[in-house]
Amino acid sequence: MSSTHRIAILFAANLGLCACARPFVATTPAGFLELNNQSDAGFDYRATHPDGLVTSVRVIANKPQGTLAFWSRAIENQMRESHGYSLLAKRTMTSRDGTAGEQLQFGHDEGQKPHLYYLTLFADQEDIFILEQGGDKELVERHASELELAVTTFSIRTGMARFFSYGGRASD
Repeated sequence: MSSTHRIAILFAANLGLCACARPFVATTPAGFLELNNQSDAGFDYRATHPDGLVTSVRVIANKPQGTLAFWSRAIENQMRESHGYSLLAKRTMTSRDGTAGEQLQFGHDEGQKPHLYYLTLFADQEDIFILEQGGDKELVERHASELELAVTTFSIRTGMARFFSYGGRASD
């Protein structure tokens, strides 16, 4: 086989791998297991802990195009007004690739048990990336370092890697 054929085969294989990729890179925390086929449930990535904690990513087109501040406020209002969550704290976050983000930390009770629900948002010109983490308050606090690592190691693909994560077409 000639070197030209080898290069062509490697290039085609790389294109195939990129086309199946996500427009982000997520790290599954220690002790968690990534779940497959979660798109029907609305997740682009989801992992669970045997004790019931979850961490996930949803990607939503940034259309109409809004800023991180706009989307953060809109989601905060929806969570408080429509779903009955209490906003406990807001934190400025930065992804591994340097994208600025914001984490909204909510609390609510399920029966007699307090629960925590964290939403971390990163937005660029094309998409809004929503990282969701939650569960029983005691478990979230016990696994805080693993959940934090999932956020700080999250990165958004750029350039050709991003292009091919959408199957070689512009994002919708």
